[in-house]
Amino acid sequence: MYSDYRILKFILIILYCVIFIKNIEYVLFSVLAICIHELAHIVFLKISGVSIVNFKVSFLGFEIYLREKKCINRELIVYFVGSLSNILIGILFLVIKNIFTVEIFDKFIIVNFVIGFVNLIPVFPLDGAIILKNILFRKFRLNTAVFISIFVSVFLAIIILIFIMSLFLKFSFINITYVVVFIFVIVSTYKEYRLFISTFVVSKIDYKKYLFLKEKYLKTVLISVTYDTELLDLIRLYKFSRFSVFCFLDGELKIIGMMNEFNVLECYKKFGNITIRKYYEKNLK
Repeated sequence: MYSDYRILKFILIILYCVIFIKNIEYVLFSVLAICIHELAHIVFLKISGVSIVNFKVSFLGFEIYLREKKCINRELIVYFVGSLSNILIGILFLVIKNIFTVEIFDKFIIVNFVIGFVNLIPVFPLDGAIILKNILFRKFRLNTAVFISIFVSVFLAIIILIFIMSLFLKFSFINITYVVVFIFVIVSTYKEYRLFISTFVVSKIDYKKYLFLKEKYLKTVLISVTYDTELLDLIRLYKFSRFSVFCFLDGELKIIGMMNEFNVLECYKKFGNITIRKYYEKNLK
């Protein structure tokens, strides 16, 4: 079933290209260049011995998820080699074109250069965002590196939005391709943000488990919040070395319910950033 879903997504991508690009040669060359790009990733993964956890097809190409996350240098090369392969193939065919004065490779050259350089743009889920995160990790802590890469991705998405709005205001025209890219970048960046929050908080909880087992006790802090507080706001109130328990109050300061930080994280993973009120409404149904 999952494989059928991936195939369906890939077919939808091809249909999108056919409808909006309206040039079958560019579509075919784009598919070929993307396959070369991801094949370069896979070949290097096999050579370097890095395991693949998952493999997905998305609007901007394929997404490869790695098992080893601690080997920064190797991961950096893995994500860079795809774009490098497209750029080198573009240069190779450009040389062939100039030597033998043939024009049939023009579109293939353009497509390879576009895919090669566009994938280096630091927006999620492109390779450039992962490359930027790995480079930043050499200078900063992992949490800081992830936060900066997310910020850069959002900033560039806003630039795309401004460009779309300027086209509309000046020419009363909206390019659907830019709109789709903007939406996809925002959605992918938001997923990365949620993953970052979950991973960061889980690391804190694991540290508290270690303290509890080592010291045989753990200091606990009780925090009272309103019934309409969102889950993400609760996560921001977590104390690093203390176990947080939240007490939910209504307008009359009556206790509606209680939840510890582990339960809050599980709810956030399951329902997203909803309010406590909505969470209880969902559970009562």
